[in-house]
Amino acid sequence: MFDIIGPVMIGPSSSHTAGAVRMARAARQILGEEPRRADIALAGSYAQTCRGHGTDRALVAGLLGMESDDERIRDSFELARERGLEYSFKEVKLPRAHPNTASLHLFGGPLEDAGEPSPQAAVKECAVQGVSVGGGNILITNVNGMETSFSGASDTLIIAHRDMPGMIAEAASLMARYGINIGNFKLNRPHRGFQAVMILEIDGTMDREVVDKLRALPHIDSVVYLQGPPSGRAGPVLPPSGEAPLFEYHSFEEIAGAAAARKKNISDLVLADQRIQLGRGEEDLFEEMRERLLVMKDSAAKGAGEHVRSPSGLSGGLSFLMQKRLRTETLSGPFCTAALARALAVSEYNASMGKIVAAPTAGACGILSAAVLSMVEEKGVCEKPAVMSLFTAGALGMVIANEACIAGAEGGCQAECGSAAAMAAAALTELAGGSPSMAVHAAAMALKNQLGLVCDPVAALVEVPCVKRNAGGLMCAIGAAEMALAGIESVIPLDEVISAMDEIGKALPPSLRETAQGGLAATPTALGLRRRIFG
Repeated sequence: MFDIIGPVMIGPSSSHTAGAVRMARAARQILGEEPRRADIALAGSYAQTCRGHGTDRALVAGLLGMESDDERIRDSFELARERGLEYSFKEVKLPRAHPNTASLHLFGGPLEDAGEPSPQAAVKECAVQGVSVGGGNILITNVNGMETSFSGASDTLIIAHRDMPGMIAEAASLMARYGINIGNFKLNRPHRGFQAVMILEIDGTMDREVVDKLRALPHIDSVVYLQGPPSGRAGPVLPPSGEAPLFEYHSFEEIAGAAAARKKNISDLVLADQRIQLGRGEEDLFEEMRERLLVMKDSAAKGAGEHVRSPSGLSGGLSFLMQKRLRTETLSGPFCTAALARALAVSEYNASMGKIVAAPTAGACGILSAAVLSMVEEKGVCEKPAVMSLFTAGALGMVIANEACIAGAEGGCQAECGSAAAMAAAALTELAGGSPSMAVHAAAMALKNQLGLVCDPVAALVEVPCVKRNAGGLMCAIGAAEMALAGIESVIPLDEVISAMDEIGKALPPSLRETAQGGLAATPTALGLRRRIFG
């Protein structure tokens, strides 16, 4: 949930900035110390948009131990020089790799001792490959030549050991004695009887004492303990309730149907389900989501200034102009005009490397933020239903992430602004008193009207056309919610619309999936801007 309505991060891109920070930070933890040198290879969209999306600065920031919401990310190159970290970037061609792939070869300790990577998770040296799958979420796919698959979203153990009977049971038994629950387990064993690697994702955290005891077990070669990112104000993990989860988040229609059957809002059931799935109290979960709403409000206020400008100078000041428009007889009325001003403000603040809430991504952060904030500011909606509506939006985002994708590099801008428009439409409908069924139809109509939208960032920056697409996505959401509230229904069911988006995204050529090589990014004006900004 909080990876869809989140992360709270420094802009401009959730996959290329926040994801890159998380990936590099995981590699640093695998190394076991602050690296002295990093050789970084980038593929696909990561290579093509590295400078414009701040991926280079984000990777270095992660190597320095920063989190994705650290305001020092923009200064990471300077901080690296101060701390003696040497780094290099190169582009590599990986035909079958995810478009957001990075490989990091890290060296710790004295540089003169660095050589070829060892086959184990060594203290002084490691090679890590990962992908950023959208919304700031990552997968680590290879560690020192061993295939892996873990997200780093929860605390994770990587245990290299001799392949022999009883090793898995012994490690699991020791952890059980200390009350540690294994949430996910994978084993990689390239050859029988040689080295194997256990990957264990756990609930909660683990004391260093337990890690040391695991290292002391016979036939254990190494133990690496990765701490997941902090989750805002994550409260205590509750004992297992024994209740089965309500949803698996593969169908929003199913969730809405369950809410209708119980005569509840979608958000009520989603919050109850998240209590079960995350093992946290409903009040605690509500408070974390409330804090996300407050960050949205802060980014809308800070991005609204006349002198807000991105580092490139391509965006800034548009929200201020829209606010001035409010003083006149507007075409769309004060609600829509004020909402447009907020969408522009949040998106421009993101482009200026301000702190925002990715929803579901940073590139689309202005849509849901503006929709919910405008219901509060313009329609007098109280804070509690506003916060609850974010659970409804988050549930839809989770379904889209599971059944399609939310990354522009994977599915085009329809996966980012399209998903955000659908999420905003569902939230608006609930806040306006619409039924769960109406929220489903609103989301379907919003997403239908964004299908086929390509991701073609000019100069590889999250600015043109991204900022104005946030405004357009917001208006699409408002129109869809208004139609649904009038009783207008989508002929194509929402779940089928999501499937269609997935198929369309797969059919888009790489040039139209966040590589800045096609669409608007390839126009003469765009190419001229790229030369002017980057030389």
